[in-house]
Amino acid sequence: MAPMKAHVIDGKIVVDEPVEMPEGTELYVVQVPLEDEMTDEDRAELNAMLEESFQELAEGKWEWFHC
Repeated sequence: MAPMKAHVIDGKIVVDEPVEMPEGTELYVVQVPLEDEMTDEDRAELNAMLEESFQELAEGKWEWFHC
């Protein structure tokens, strides 16, 4: 599943685009650091690590973790 973009509105997390998931689906939400908290170098390093992880997942080196 692709990441979803959302915002906090009146204290509630609201997804920007409609989603099709069964009622009661559990999600884990991670706050993205504010733009000024990451340097271009930090962002490039993060993106490289994410790309490597997605590639390893696609190659079957890892499995999705479900709690």
